[in-house]
Amino acid sequence: MALQAINLTADSYVEDVFVGTVLEYLPTEGVVYLCAYLHGEFAGVWVVIVKDYSFHTCMLPHTAGRGLALAKQGVNYMFSTGVPLLRTEAPVNNTPATRILDRLGFTKVPTNRTYLFAGERYPINEYILTKEDYDARSTSSNASSNSRRDGS
Repeated sequence: MALQAINLTADSYVEDVFVGTVLEYLPTEGVVYLCAYLHGEFAGVWVVIVKDYSFHTCMLPHTAGRGLALAKQGVNYMFSTGVPLLRTEAPVNNTPATRILDRLGFTKVPTNRTYLFAGERYPINEYILTKEDYDARSTSSNASSNSRRDGS
């Protein structure tokens, strides 16, 4: 798995599989596009809004079961750029996304906003993760893994 920052041209697009539509991502100042690759094949994109540390992901179906690993790479990359926190939103009916956000340690913040999907409105939660919390979680996770390997 690999990530690569890219610049898109005006006719670039990525299919948002959850929504089931093609969204056009136009080149925009202050937006970074991170392309994810799985075994050398395009797997999806992270759209990162630099000014408020928010992001949106669009992963393709062949990444099923590898979402957490791809998400960790994206989070690690974004925190390596010096941002203090990350934020995103997910509708409550997007179980794969909310599960990954929970496993990464994002804090869920309910909002008053809704999302229209298949003719129904679903609540949207905001998710926030600070670098400090992520580092602490990663450190304790690594310590647990080492203890299990050592037989402690």
